[in-house]
Amino acid sequence: MAEVLHVSTTARKQVVDLTEQVEAVIRNAKMQEGLCARSIVALGCSR
Repeated sequence: MAEVLHVSTTARKQVVDLTEQVEAVIRNAKMQEGLCARSIVALGCSR
């Protein structure tokens, strides 16, 4: 099962706390045990 979280930022460098979103995904999966892995893909464009 894969879940995607989309995050928008307002600054070039920014820390975003995803704890609540990740906890909600895990809670909604209703799994007894497992592994939560995350991958960050940074996309940007310059003008």
